[in-house]
Amino acid sequence: MGEIHPPLTTFEKLKILFYDPPNDNTNVAVWDLGDLGVTTTTEQPRYIDNDYVTLDFLREYVPPSFDKSIFEMEFLSASHFNRHPTTGASINYKLILPFDFGIFSGKSSPAYHFYEYNTNSAGEIVTRSLGYIPVPVDDMRIVHSFGVTEHYAILPRFNMCLGRKDPIFIGGNIFWDATRPAVFDILSLETKETMSFKFTAYEAQHIINSFERNNSKGELEIVLDFPTRVYPVKFHEDTVYDVLNVDKYRDPNWKSSDDVIRINDRPRITRFVLNTVTGEGYDQDFPVMWNAPKDSGVDFPTFNPNFRGLSYCFAYCHISNKDLRGAMGLIKLDL
Repeated sequence: MGEIHPPLTTFEKLKILFYDPPNDNTNVAVWDLGDLGVTTTTEQPRYIDNDYVTLDFLREYVPPSFDKSIFEMEFLSASHFNRHPTTGASINYKLILPFDFGIFSGKSSPAYHFYEYNTNSAGEIVTRSLGYIPVPVDDMRIVHSFGVTEHYAILPRFNMCLGRKDPIFIGGNIFWDATRPAVFDILSLETKETMSFKFTAYEAQHIINSFERNNSKGELEIVLDFPTRVYPVKFHEDTVYDVLNVDKYRDPNWKSSDDVIRINDRPRITRFVLNTVTGEGYDQDFPVMWNAPKDSGVDFPTFNPNFRGLSYCFAYCHISNKDLRGAMGLIKLDL
């Protein structure tokens, strides 16, 4: 994430990008992906299996993408897998970038390719393509988590954006745009057709749940719940690396307000409703009914996994006060 000193030459950057062993950003989440052990995931499509009991290393692997040409590069995945509500299949995306300008690959823009992950007879994790969502090269976003329902995969593109300043210094490419609209792209798991819904700018990372329902007119709607903020943050620094500098948190006098500008800030849960018939969407607030400090946060949601992808009621979130640099507890929500 940080700067490299002394600065790399262009040749050294190309060597790292195309020839050196790949690495990941150590953003650790866990998932039951295969049968061998518990899988550690990051925001790269590179996974590590560890023994359930001892946590000993078992293997490291990248599940192959059989729909990717040699002129395309796999770049990012969601840190958090999701699961189909009926089949239980593990689903994730890979952001695939063409670097031939479409001359040989036939693809001139990046795309989020969704895959179902399965274990083959040899015990290897392999992928099955579910379809893809193309995006403009100047509007790529970091999608940390996403939604899956019975018939759709949903890609929520919030205001954490991905630029193209430097292929090696990845942290310098990630920035927050407090004015860029949120876009929800949906992919039909049956027809592979896509639709897009636009909302005002939002700051959000972790999905609570997503499900399908019919409204009073019998129209199919997709519902997604996220912890969000009233207005996205505007950071004084330009990049995510500056914001997440660990040395700041060691300073006993550091406050979150030193790094961000927040307007009318308060935590909330937002429900996004996407009408698949009319192509229109709307949002709905579930205010957190708690006398929270002005710089508090609500995030890291969880709920009964038996209701994943289905209509549900209760969820639990982590409450924090960033200016005190510590967790304040858990909150139970009736949604």
